[in-house]
Amino acid sequence: MFWGTSIQTFALGKNGGRAPIILVGTRADKVNDDIVRRKFDEARTIIDMDVHGIAINNASKIQLGLGCNYDPKDLQELRRMVLNCGLGIADESVPAPWIGLENAIEQESGQLKTFKDIQELNASMVCPLQNEHSLRIFLEHMHSRGQLLYFPENTPDDLIILDPNLLIVFLNTLMRTFVHEQRSYGLALVDKKNRDGMVSKAYMMEAAEHALSTADPQNATQLLRMIIRLKIAFPYKHNRGRNPIYILPNMLPDHKDIECADAVEKGPKLQIRFHASCVTSWIPLGFYHQVLLAILSDVQNVSLSTIQGLPQIFKTKACLQYFNKFVLIDISWDNNTIYVDINNYSTHVSLSDLGVHEFILGLERALKTTREMYRNEQNKMFLGIECPQHRNCFLDVQKIRTDGEEMCERRHCVDIADLYKRRCVSFLGVSFNTMISIYVLYFN
Repeated sequence: MFWGTSIQTFALGKNGGRAPIILVGTRADKVNDDIVRRKFDEARTIIDMDVHGIAINNASKIQLGLGCNYDPKDLQELRRMVLNCGLGIADESVPAPWIGLENAIEQESGQLKTFKDIQELNASMVCPLQNEHSLRIFLEHMHSRGQLLYFPENTPDDLIILDPNLLIVFLNTLMRTFVHEQRSYGLALVDKKNRDGMVSKAYMMEAAEHALSTADPQNATQLLRMIIRLKIAFPYKHNRGRNPIYILPNMLPDHKDIECADAVEKGPKLQIRFHASCVTSWIPLGFYHQVLLAILSDVQNVSLSTIQGLPQIFKTKACLQYFNKFVLIDISWDNNTIYVDINNYSTHVSLSDLGVHEFILGLERALKTTREMYRNEQNKMFLGIECPQHRNCFLDVQKIRTDGEEMCERRHCVDIADLYKRRCVSFLGVSFNTMISIYVLYFN
């Protein structure tokens, strides 16, 4: 407890900000992955903070003769993690014009600027950056160092937030007026309350203008667009032509299980997690929300399923429909892992007819864009599909695509032909001959 309290105390800055924390577990060769995962979870509970974790094997012998070239993979991973947390920038080299523009931005008043404002400021410099592309690279660099917030849409109205507290106040205001009442689509359209994570546009705009400390509809609209693009809020239209409500996933109620009929056709069960060697498979609930909203926003033919007019989206589970209301995709977050379960309840269409492989590819794109947006590309992702013979044994989708076969942890080797014989081949996007058409991987 003293150890955890000390980290909480000394990692905080004068203004309440917190330095990144990396827990390094040593002697990884002495324990298995389950123990590593449990120890990091225990440490996070004690510290009561979201921290990075990595296990290394510090007991390995240095290979003689390599000298300074000795660079084992676990230490490479630790070095990448340190750099990704912004802790390795003290000795970096930057173009000389960046220094002058950086100093000029620091002298600017106000909490935010548009990209057009920064262009005009750059043009006034003695040695300006030469083009828009160079200016955007500069802003990306400033963002990575934590000196400003820049989530580009590549328009002149892109917002550059100079004071991160602006975004903090906006999000805090969104969550503050909160009532536990029966969710109502009609009320959420008109009132200014957060009804279990469903709010109106008027509520969103009022919160944005409160953060801006002024009635500024243009910048308030841009701020709203920013949190939609960051997958913090999702505009949802139940009926075409009606104004949207906005869903805030982290404020949604918990899901209550209901009794359901068996599916006519069982589809693939997928698992999404970080590779254990990188961050011990610990996926935060917030990342699940961002991936879920990315799927709803960016994957074609996917929409929220409804019951009695209410969208079936909850804090840790959502039900989506693919093409029609009879093909349902349950997406859930459980034990720091994301699960995707696809099932068909229709007797008139099959999953292969709908091309579920397109959904899988869309899911992978949603994961990629979410990680790119949050500069999280270095952390390796695992997308697995459940073994047709062993529950909760997941095979690496990428390896099956590449090698044509993969072995589950219970030593059951599964190849493309085996999957096909079990009516299980699919979404892998591979064609072998004219006799085998691979469209959707599904299990009976």
